[in-house]
Amino acid sequence: MLSSIVFASLGNARAKAADAAIIEDLIGIRTSAETYFQENGNNYGNYSEGFCLATSGTQGGVTKLSPDVVKAIQHIKTLNVDEYGASRVWCASDAKSYVVAAKLKHQPDCINVYCVDSKGTAKIVKHQNSAYLILFDSTIGFYCSDSNPQCG
Repeated sequence: MLSSIVFASLGNARAKAADAAIIEDLIGIRTSAETYFQENGNNYGNYSEGFCLATSGTQGGVTKLSPDVVKAIQHIKTLNVDEYGASRVWCASDAKSYVVAAKLKHQPDCINVYCVDSKGTAKIVKHQNSAYLILFDSTIGFYCSDSNPQCG
């Protein structure tokens, strides 16, 4: 009985430690995104060629992600693998905006992700459906959604 409690507590502590590392990586990505924007003519690029492309180097004259950002995304993917073996990292960008979100390991209620975007947002978003975590508006571009009030 005691060992069950210890293992449950240890699992919870590991999930929270993984979440802290995911958040740290995403905050680093946010800083790199702004550098990318400035170095590429005030342009984040689009999803297929720009900021969210998880490779480094250049393609068609567009600088892809720095090796540090690629490393951060790959690190996040190793930390948040779910019970089905899938990693949950969402990324989208266009010329004027970007958003990156990663599912957190500690899931007390709904789907919990940490989300950063070009508006300066860096927050936990809680939602019942991952389709509503990242939003797009034709005026402001991609951004992190607000938490669903039903998720507490």
